Amino acid sequence: MTVAVLTKQSRRQTLAGSDGARAVATVSVTEAAKLCGVSDDTIRRRLHAEVLEGAFQDGPTDAAPWRIPVSSLVAVGLCEPEVLDELDLRLNPNVARLSNQLVDLRAELLAERTSREAAERAASAAMDEVGHLRKTVDSLLNIAGNASEGRTN
Repeated sequence: MTVAVLTKQSRRQTLAGSDGARAVATVSVTEAAKLCGVSDDTIRRRLHAEVLEGAFQDGPTDAAPWRIPVSSLVAVGLCEPEVLDELDLRLNPNVARLSNQLVDLRAELLAERTSREAAERAASAAMDEVGHLRKTVDSLLNIAGNASEGRTN
């Protein structure tokens, strides 16, 4: 793996992905060490061994600070996967609220779907009954018509 210094624009594309859909959470060396419960030196050794995929220096010089994708820390076993979830919640305080809203909306959607299906079944049964009643009325009208023709002859 070759670690390259990225320009602001190429770094944004790398972090957001080619379609810009999902940003990757990155941390400094010190933040990575705290997240993983290891020393800064451990993180620096991994950087120099080039095992932290997607790590980059945030500037044009060798002295520029490192930015390390949290997912890379998890991938090499320095952090537990739950760290990503915790970090997402800390980085975006709306995630929990939106997650709860999503659960509520899914429940509401299920209730509406169930209600619609019940209404469709009731409508279908009613249409079947209307068809049956039409046949009965037609049959009765035929009998009444035949009876009235029989009286006039």
